[in-house]
Amino acid sequence: MIKLKKNLYLLIIFLLLLNCQSVKDGLTGKKVSNNDEFLIKKKNPLTLPPDFDGLPEPGNNVSKKKEDNKFNIKKLIDTDKNKVEIELQEESSSLEKSILRKVNKKLMLTKNILFKNFSIKSNNLKTKKLFKNFINENLPLLDPLKKNYKYSYTKKLVSRLKKFSNFRIIGMGGSALGTEAIYNFLKHKIKKKIIFVNNLDVNSFYFFKKNKNKNLNLIISKSGNTLETIVNTNILIKKNDKNIILTENKNNYLRNLGYQIKAEILEHKNYIGGRYSVLSEVGMLPAELMGLNEKKFKQFNNLIKNKKFIYNLIENVSTTLAMYKKSKFTSIILNYDERSEGLFKWYQQLVAESLGKKSKGILPVTSSMPKDNHSLMQLYLDGNKNNFFTFFSVNEKDSSKINNNLILPSHNFLKGKTVYEIAKSQRKATEIVFKKRKIPFRTFEIVNRDEKTLGELFCFFILETILLGKALNVNPFDQPSVELIKYETKNLLV
Repeated sequence: MIKLKKNLYLLIIFLLLLNCQSVKDGLTGKKVSNNDEFLIKKKNPLTLPPDFDGLPEPGNNVSKKKEDNKFNIKKLIDTDKNKVEIELQEESSSLEKSILRKVNKKLMLTKNILFKNFSIKSNNLKTKKLFKNFINENLPLLDPLKKNYKYSYTKKLVSRLKKFSNFRIIGMGGSALGTEAIYNFLKHKIKKKIIFVNNLDVNSFYFFKKNKNKNLNLIISKSGNTLETIVNTNILIKKNDKNIILTENKNNYLRNLGYQIKAEILEHKNYIGGRYSVLSEVGMLPAELMGLNEKKFKQFNNLIKNKKFIYNLIENVSTTLAMYKKSKFTSIILNYDERSEGLFKWYQQLVAESLGKKSKGILPVTSSMPKDNHSLMQLYLDGNKNNFFTFFSVNEKDSSKINNNLILPSHNFLKGKTVYEIAKSQRKATEIVFKKRKIPFRTFEIVNRDEKTLGELFCFFILETILLGKALNVNPFDQPSVELIKYETKNLLV
């Protein structure tokens, strides 16, 4: 009896299971019907989304966008296209190109200059207003930066002077530094030999006096009364030399000397200060004699319409002011390009002489890299924190290559590398360390070494300096205290 009941129960259970469609389908292996294929199954409620730890805190939407962009861009750059599924390859490639285009656009100051600004929060409103007011002033000082500037020399004069293969630039400060910056930066395009006499060096005169070649002397002084220029001119010029004197159109020593020695005298416009004169006669006459295209230097008209350039200029000035308010007064240029040393000597005068007033100012210092990794870098990393830095490098297409046959096994990582690639790695490594140490820095990476690029750099630094001067409430166009030393020197010599 008990056995019969047990069998009856099992039969009832079996019949119930057969009438349950889902169990029946499962037992028979039948495919799910089309009506069920688009049903969405719920995820387990406690399963966290991918990259949950990388998500920003709630309420920080701006930060979230930035972090998402960084993650996606890195992912795209690091992705091996061969590993992408075939059906998604075309879509992924176009997405990658689109994002990389946007990234490059963000980093470009111009087509020739890659730029990354200081990673410091700042308020741009005041700087925007300063920039707008400054541009509306339309100062004559900016005229040399423009395409339609009229020089005091003629093309006929340039043609006559080009026959000289050797010439000397005799001048001090802004009368020579800009031209020297042009010569050094673009030396690969220049065939002529140029000597810069821009200091009083008692040991160099012997060499100059032994030089019996017929020289073209460009003697430059805005005031016409610069003591060092007068002394150098007196000692160096010879009877057979061709002399061009560039000075203001007023009574001064060099103009009177020019009449006496029958030199050609050109006007140095009185409204253009020496440190702002590089794109005027002061720098462009020598540039033309070097065989360079002066028109390509004139980029102001294009840059002033370039929204990216203006945005980065204003942002850069704003962040510099923010650091200045935090007692960071020293601007250190970490220069990875030897041919740009002249550019930063020019920059030093521009910044120091324009801003150093009323117990204010920024001290510009140039550091030669990577050489100074072995002397000054310890101080930069662990010393006082009143500095901010500029990384500067130039992409070199032609660079010496490592001799693989002389590389020991321990340094196989150097094989096939160029000197430029090694220096670039050192720069990037230093940037990584600076970022980890939270040391403020910006980066200029030059794409093309030519007149146009150098003209863009001149414009950027000139505009940056003038805006900083106006923001600091100092006159960026005078240098009153320098006159004190001239006065005392004359008293001692009389």
